[in-house]
Amino acid sequence: MAETYPELISDGRGNLATAASFTHLVAGTMVSQDLDAMKKLYEDFLGLETVRIAPDRMLLRDRRAKYLMENGERDFFVIEVHEVKRVEKPQKMLNHWGIAVGTREEVDRLYALAKAEKEKWHIRKMRPITGIHESYGFFIIDQDDNWWEIENRGTMTNELLFAKGDYNNRTTDPAKMINPPTPIASTKSLVLGDEAFMTHGTVDVADIVKARGFYEEVLGLRSVLRADIAQFTSGGGDFSFVGVQVGPIHVADQSADNRWILLVSDQEELRARHAGALALADKFDIRQVSDPDYQDDGSLSFQIESADSNWFEFSTRPRSYYSAPFAALAEV
Repeated sequence: MAETYPELISDGRGNLATAASFTHLVAGTMVSQDLDAMKKLYEDFLGLETVRIAPDRMLLRDRRAKYLMENGERDFFVIEVHEVKRVEKPQKMLNHWGIAVGTREEVDRLYALAKAEKEKWHIRKMRPITGIHESYGFFIIDQDDNWWEIENRGTMTNELLFAKGDYNNRTTDPAKMINPPTPIASTKSLVLGDEAFMTHGTVDVADIVKARGFYEEVLGLRSVLRADIAQFTSGGGDFSFVGVQVGPIHVADQSADNRWILLVSDQEELRARHAGALALADKFDIRQVSDPDYQDDGSLSFQIESADSNWFEFSTRPRSYYSAPFAALAEV
């Protein structure tokens, strides 16, 4: 049976490490043409909490992030939504957000509700329920062409996948088979059941082995090969982004409007990450690395476009940048 150890998690390669030894994957970004309208889907259907941090920007957090924030723990994950006049890069199935629910019956219930009232929830399109990769679920596409997967995963957790190791090189030491619990808080929702929380986002890549090296060496994340065409990547938290290998001619170009944000502790660490990205640019075919630049909130950041046209931002923002707006909202 998988064990738990305080402060230790699996690195995906058969070893244990502290969560703090990995970069904090803190947020993913997406766009919407109408934040006020889309709150109905985000909050009432998907059970996410929302808070405005600027007239054109909104943060979304699930029940897992809420629990971690309220308990002062690191490695929570949120979504930052930017309101735009036009969606320049409509997302595809391999760029979706995944939400796990408690049972297969819950999947069936949610599918029926979504199908019956698509317009009410600002759902543009739906995909039929399927049972693949040990899950049972379906996709909805919202009016901004953002994709959401609602699934039941059975007993599968991201941490257990990391503990098992690569699909072709399984962990055999029982002492390293850890599966920490993932407690969640409660949020209000008209539709989503109490057990639901976000588990993953997805990206498409040309080559998962090469992408893995980039994630580990340049970004400071951990990864595990789930199958011969799929990998899970995470920081010190249990939220992961899943890379699916599609080959070089099928990789979709993204923009910085759809990027992953990573936190570092200070400017010294950020500049070291920047130097590392430049030094490894040829090895991993990095398309571009921006110069470090100060943001309106006083943080220092830079962006990387990977070989697969996936975008990443390193930032020195404090974690309170993401948690404080929710705390303030709760006090109102």
